[in-house]
Amino acid sequence: MNSVLEKFPLFADLSTDERGEILAMARPFVFDQGHTIFRQGDRADGMYLIEDGCVRISARLPDEGEVQLSILGAGDVLGEFALIDGRERSATALATEQSHGLFLSGRHFEVLRSELRPAAFKTMRRITRELVQRLQLLDRDIDANSAPSTIDPLPPWVRGPSEVLGAPFPTANLNRAVLRVLPFFRSLTEEELEELLAALGGWEVPRGQILFRQGSSGTSSFLIVRGAIQVALEKSGGFEKVAVLGPGRLLGVSFIEGGRRTETCYVRENAILLEIGEEHFARWFEGTSSIAFKFHGAINEDLVALLRASDRRLGRLSALQRLK
Repeated sequence: MNSVLEKFPLFADLSTDERGEILAMARPFVFDQGHTIFRQGDRADGMYLIEDGCVRISARLPDEGEVQLSILGAGDVLGEFALIDGRERSATALATEQSHGLFLSGRHFEVLRSELRPAAFKTMRRITRELVQRLQLLDRDIDANSAPSTIDPLPPWVRGPSEVLGAPFPTANLNRAVLRVLPFFRSLTEEELEELLAALGGWEVPRGQILFRQGSSGTSSFLIVRGAIQVALEKSGGFEKVAVLGPGRLLGVSFIEGGRRTETCYVRENAILLEIGEEHFARWFEGTSSIAFKFHGAINEDLVALLRASDRRLGRLSALQRLK
């Protein structure tokens, strides 16, 4: 039975014993052809590992009806966002032929995470890398489906990028009570908060500053403390806007895969940013400490939020293409 998980790249890094921990919490499922596995808007309670079958993923968009997003089959994972944020399903899953496999509840996986089990860390790192790759593919699809009506010129007040982001400031001056309002910091102990702040660089960045350009090399990610950051894809003659990120959000983690930025990001409102350098990012991303556990959660939640925004953007672009 343990060999079942070997078919899924998500668990490729796990030992036999670690796969056994996952299997002990999983239960089998079988869905007949035509069965709706879950609907958009349902609470996300876990993920499905498809051993055999075919599942259609679609989403409803305002005033645009239902749009097919993907088709999943044997070896694919369905609904893994439930292991990250447990929010509402962002799409509907329909079995287009009889499908069977294993179901892992988010509640059970959270037990492994809270106990800092290696199986949970290895799985979350795989999820992070797959989310980054999926985001890159979505960016390409958005780029391919862009239309002149969806492209905006770069605002005249945008400038850079430059070697200096803005004005540096000591993180010791940050108001801890204000930081505690942001989800990223809320679960940290006092010791973890001070460890994290001591490792990060602080920047006050003015409106209009480009943080990084699409295609450039990257070795840092950023945590937004104040302000708003525009995420966009560069196109000939302009930019395809994808999302606006605010306080508590991470950006720039795409350097995990390949070291190249997949988007352009610029400051829409004067911002305070914390820069996470490559050394500390690697320590927390590859570690198994309590702060690493919380760091993983923050990264994946922000990647999922970006993916949801990109999915919506792609759906609208696809609908525009059908109207042509």
